[in-house]
Amino acid sequence: MKRKKDPVKRRLAKIRSALRNVWRYDYNRRAVLKDALDEDGDFKCPICKRMFPEYAADVDHLPPLGGFTNLKEAGDWMIRLFEGPQRVLCKPCHKAIPTKAR
Repeated sequence: MKRKKDPVKRRLAKIRSALRNVWRYDYNRRAVLKDALDEDGDFKCPICKRMFPEYAADVDHLPPLGGFTNLKEAGDWMIRLFEGPQRVLCKPCHKAIPTKAR
């Protein structure tokens, strides 16, 4: 028998996903990427210290965003998503960071 999904959790997941999609095109995120690139369009990953082209860049939040369990927490999460400190990492380093430590 299939378990019914919690409608509140499902709604919060959709809100989180929609906000992440908006953030992908946000001015501040693009500015972080632009500032990390050199004149050749490459960037140096602060973790592995290697050079990568722009397409290998991922923007990481410091401290980690985590999640939210209700709409009141979503407001604070959204402020951190758009206005919190961010850095550019290469995709392998970003993926290697544990979710809780990110």
